[in-house]
Formats: sequence, structure tokens, C-alpha cells
Amino acid sequence: MDFYKRWFLAAFLSMECLAAVPMLTEDWTAPGDADVYSRLLDVDVIQPARVPDVGPGHKARDDYFRPVQEAHRDRDVFFDPDTGLRVGPRRPARRRFDEYLFAEELVDRLVPEGSRRLAVVYDQSIARGGEVESAERKLQELHERGLCALAYCAQAAMVVVSRDRERVEDLYRRALAMGYLPRDRVRVRPKVFQA
Repeated sequence: MDFYKRWFLAAFLSMECLAAVPMLTEDWTAPGDADVYSRLLDVDVIQPARVPDVGPGHKARDDYFRPVQEAHRDRDVFFDPDTGLRVGPRRPARRRFDEYLFAEELVDRLVPEGSRRLAVVYDQSIARGGEVESAERKLQELHERGLCALAYCAQAAMVVVSRDRERVEDLYRRALAMGYLPRDRVRVRPKVFQA
């Protein structure tokens, strides 16, 4: 899947401005693991630590995302959680908070009001066989929370969110211009413009 992640990031984003938060659920086992990840995806890793297994709003989780909010606040960020993006009010069934990035974190801290940042989330939590419908629900929820969002639905989804509608619209147009991408797999919210 790292090839898919790298392809998406390179096809849609300015790589020199991109930072990554791998959202590890286990520590890297070798000293060079962060460098390997960085080279595989061609991204700058800004948070190589393991994500704490606590829910949104917990101090340890807020501290974990502090580099995104402070030192790298002007950069686009790729989030790579084990499972994906959680948008609904329900918590994970197994209480594995470390496997998810939560919509409230995007809204409250990672893509704050006034930000032009694009946040890209690798999302394996979309329903198999219902990828597009699952992505549509997530995009609608994000839109209701004040974010513009785009999803490319393949075996796993890549969900892009921003406060900057023009940036999301630009990505949508770019996706539609790629003749080899199935148009029915590219979704966007709000749906109020023509490509």
C-alpha cells in the first residue's frame, strides 16, 4: 500500500511542502525505520513517535499532535493511521483510539479556522463493497463540520480535507483530468461547482 500512498501524494500535492505523521501503534523496531518510511513515501516525518491510545481531547494526544499545530502549522500533512478516519460520534468498538484520526481533531486542532492546510488521511475503514457510499457519508459529516473534503476510493480511500475550498476544488479538477482514474471513485463536498 505504500506505493498507492506515494502515488496519490505525488499526483496531487506539492511534495516539498508535505509533512507526515505515520501514527504508529507500535514503536519502530530499527533506528532507520523512520528514514525508510520517509524515503518510501518521499515525505518529511515530523512525528516519529507512537500515537497514545487515548481519545481525542486527552492531554497526551494533544501533545502528540503539537508539532503539526506549532512548528509545522503552515505545511500540508499526511496522516497514516492504522485503520483510518473516524467521523461519527460513536467511539471505536475495540476502544483502540490509536488506530484512528478523529474528525474532531481535524476540526479543532489540525485544520483550524483560517488555515489553508490540506490534511490527507489514509483510510482503510471504508466498507468493502460500499467504498463510495462509505466515503460519501464521511465527506458529508466533514462538510457539516465546516470542512471541504475530497475522497479517492480504491481498495482504501485517501481523504483530503481543508478549510480552503479552492484548494479542494483544484484537487477535484486535477483528479477528473486524469483520464485513467474512474470518475465514480472521486467524491467531493461541497458539491456546488462544476469541474
